[in-house]
Amino acid sequence: MYQKILLAFDGSPDGREALAQAEALASARGATVHLLAIIDLSENMLIVEGMSFIPDNQQFVIQSVLDEGVKRLQRAG
Repeated sequence: MYQKILLAFDGSPDGREALAQAEALASARGATVHLLAIIDLSENMLIVEGMSFIPDNQQFVIQSVLDEGVKRLQRAG
């Protein structure tokens, strides 16, 4: 039934529960899980002279959260 699962993951307790459920569903169905980070740009974006960017430290935090989820899924197979 499921071949691919897309999960918005933020590392929160609810996000970790959703990750566990996606992991179980993927294992049962032989599906792959893709993680997606969603961030609130209004709090994390800097706007300078009409250009915007996410600060390096925020990118590190986002990548760390995604890495946590990927490691858990890899351990599960």
